[in-house]
Amino acid sequence: MIKLENKTGGNEMRITKNYGTVNYEGIEYILNQNPYKDNYMDGVAFFAHAVKCEDNKVDLELDDADDYMVRWDTTEAYDKNDEMYNKASYLRSEASHRDLTGQEQKELDEAEQYPCNDDDGDACDWDNPASINQE
Repeated sequence: MIKLENKTGGNEMRITKNYGTVNYEGIEYILNQNPYKDNYMDGVAFFAHAVKCEDNKVDLELDDADDYMVRWDTTEAYDKNDEMYNKASYLRSEASHRDLTGQEQKELDEAEQYPCNDDDGDACDWDNPASINQE
C-alpha cells in the first residue's frame, strides 16, 4: 500500500513515496511501486499497483487508498527480442552436449543477433496502459 503521512497536522494526507503517474481514460493514477514483469496470457506484461488521484486528491477510504492494478502490454519488438534471446539460450544449451544440425546452427546465428532484454525502458508504451482495474 502507498505510504501516506499527515504532514500538515490537519486532515490532509500526502503521498510521501511514488513512482510516477499514468493517465487512463481521463483519470490520473499514482504508481506506488516500480512496474514488474510477470507472465500474462501467452506471454508477459508489466504490472504496478496504483491509487486514483482526482482533482489532485488521492481517493481515500478509511485512511487507506483504494488499490488499483495497472497493466502495460509489451511491444512487438520487445516480444520478438525476448523470443529470439530465449531461442539462442536454448540452442547454446543444446550445442553444449551435441552437434547442432545445419538448420539449428543457422537459427542460432540469427537468434544471437538479439541481446538480452536487460533494459525494460522500451518494453511497453508506458504512457498508455492496457488496463487499470480496482483490486
